[in-house]
Amino acid sequence: KPGADKPVAKLSFVKGFAPWGWVIGSGIYIDDVDAAFWRGAAGVAALTGLVVGVLVLLGWMVARSITAPLRRASEVADAVAAGKLENVIEVHGSDETGRLLAALKSMQEGLKGRRESERRQAAETLRIKQSLDVAATNVMVADAEYKVVYANRSLEQMLQEAEGDI
Repeated sequence: KPGADKPVAKLSFVKGFAPWGWVIGSGIYIDDVDAAFWRGAAGVAALTGLVVGVLVLLGWMVARSITAPLRRASEVADAVAAGKLENVIEVHGSDETGRLLAALKSMQEGLKGRRESERRQAAETLRIKQSLDVAATNVMVADAEYKVVYANRSLEQMLQEAEGDI
């Protein structure tokens, strides 16, 4: 090979063209073929690496867009289960995770409303109980099975005084 220090392998082909008395030949050096192959392989590898990198990045972004809202929904559900109903629930989009967060928000608001209603009712019941506790009239409340569920102090005192007679 011109310019080479040592002999280089070459693939060649020759054929005679009898009508003109010519011999036509062609050849290629194997190291030139190898170099062209590896240049092409390096380009394909670089392009493949780039495509894989872009696909990994896109996959990570898609996974994050799914897992972040699900993680937030899980945190909110855990907080609601623990009785913490003051969570700020931001709903974005109308996809599955958005609908899940909207449902959690609705559930939390419903539970807060119920809790407030129960607190008002408990406060009212406490006021009534306190009033009945100090009433001079004997008061007793029984359930449907005639089991006494409440007796005020006046009734308890009257029953203690009449215990021997009863």
